[in-house]
Amino acid sequence: MSANPYVEARREWDERYADLVLVSATGSLPPVAHNPCCVMRKPAQVLYTFDDYMGDSILSLPHAAILRDAIDQRLNVVIAGA
Repeated sequence: MSANPYVEARREWDERYADLVLVSATGSLPPVAHNPCCVMRKPAQVLYTFDDYMGDSILSLPHAAILRDAIDQRLNVVIAGA
């Protein structure tokens, strides 16, 4: 069992034929996770608003209202996809 079950890091990464990219990683160790796990992500280059998503017909007004309400109530929200 680890005394520090969480690991977080940020690193600039030199991608071939591209500029420097910021990558963040988060890891969990037992007892927080059943097995060690790690998530790496490249943060978005552009941040979109609900209005942007609604303007592009990606998000409907009712769905935006549900998400805004969840955020206002500080609820946990999981959105998955590519």
